[in-house]
Amino acid sequence: MGKTNISDLSYLLELDRTTVLRNIEQLIKMKLISYKYEQDNKNKIIQLTTVGKYKLREAIIIWEETQHKYIKALGFKNYKEIDTLITKISKIHI
Repeated sequence: MGKTNISDLSYLLELDRTTVLRNIEQLIKMKLISYKYEQDNKNKIIQLTTVGKYKLREAIIIWEETQHKYIKALGFKNYKEIDTLITKISKIHI
């Protein structure tokens, strides 16, 4: 995403803004992301640090390996059915 703000990230992740902010604070402590305020001092812009970008690349490799194992164990057809079902469930607003 590059640089973004907490509200846009919350919307993209479909998570409550407070939840995202709480997690952002942990990532700042871990030096994985940094933030600065825009000119109006109201909008906090967040972005990955160099360390954060490196960790993200590592995580993507692990995620792809895990997905491959998951698909191999279930078979592609079952994987797609589960993926479709999870997507439908995630869109239910109760």
